[in-house]
Amino acid sequence: MNKNHKTTDNHMKYFRARVACWAHVFGLVHARIVFHHKNFYGPDSLAWYISFDDAAFFYVGLSRSWGLVPVTRERLNRVALHEVIHLFVEEFCLNMKYRKSFDKHKEKFVTSIENIILGLGE
Repeated sequence: MNKNHKTTDNHMKYFRARVACWAHVFGLVHARIVFHHKNFYGPDSLAWYISFDDAAFFYVGLSRSWGLVPVTRERLNRVALHEVIHLFVEEFCLNMKYRKSFDKHKEKFVTSIENIILGLGE
């Protein structure tokens, strides 16, 4: 069966809420995230992000067309988590690129991972 699953405005609201939740878990409390609900990459892209060198803000998008992939809350949550992990790693890499308080950011990175592991392990 050839089906083209689409995301709705309600899916986008849920996705935004999950991104915000995961961003908090990963300690990205100061990250400014601008959301978009549109296709940006190819047909296999369920969601996407764009970062800028100054890391002042990130674009995070939910693709409207999911092709053969059914749109479920579980999948939206997983996609939101995936994009937030990208943002987490991207922010760390950008901070290392510009050597902004290397030790401070390295410690934040380690502490965030520690908190995530301990939170998931309980």
